Amino acid sequence: MTIRFEKKFKLEDVINKEKEYHLWIISMGIARQDLYFDIGQMKRIIDSGNQEGLFYFTKLSISHVNEVIALLKSASEKYHEVFSQFTRIDNFLKEYNELLELCEGNDNNSFFKRVLSEARNNYFHYNKGNWNDRKKEYDFESTKKILESLYREKFFTGFKIGDSIGENDFYFADDIQINWLFKLGKEYQLNESDLLEKISEITSKTMRVLTIVIDDFFINKTSKDIGFNIRYRR
Repeated sequence: MTIRFEKKFKLEDVINKEKEYHLWIISMGIARQDLYFDIGQMKRIIDSGNQEGLFYFTKLSISHVNEVIALLKSASEKYHEVFSQFTRIDNFLKEYNELLELCEGNDNNSFFKRVLSEARNNYFHYNKGNWNDRKKEYDFESTKKILESLYREKFFTGFKIGDSIGENDFYFADDIQINWLFKLGKEYQLNESDLLEKISEITSKTMRVLTIVIDDFFINKTSKDIGFNIRYRR
């Protein structure tokens, strides 16, 4: 990684806790950094030739992308003044609309809802059962469907026991979950390779949308005392 520029600043000189837009910049900055680390870790894993851990960071990126799109949707629908500031940024609308096009919108039949949101719910909620009120728990329906599919394939999986309890690897759970994700893709007419490529493309585009907003905030932050007025080529 080549560092072209670094600027250290006193936080209170740049981020004003009383300004709503500044608080949005923090939220978007946190989201952008999550994707930055997701993508960085996946690249390192791929470059190493050892795929162990790749699915974990793929799950993280899917979940983070889902939350970012929900954040941007919230801005566009409920925080019009904030979103109007986004739309004044060069290339924001173009990149944002391309992101929505990749996700095929955000209605109930879109890739966003049928794959990304469904996957995010699975990854964060672990398909927990609703045992307290004894009602039928539909979360387990997707688990049962993938198990039935794997049964038909005579699918083999397993686990590893290490020297300590912390080293035990119950990879049967990963196998079930990744096949569940691929099943979602097949329902959307995407094979495994196409599904991962689409997720990667959406992740990169989401990160770019966030970066454009954050770049603009600092590029246009002017203060002789702290030395902003940064200009560089994107």
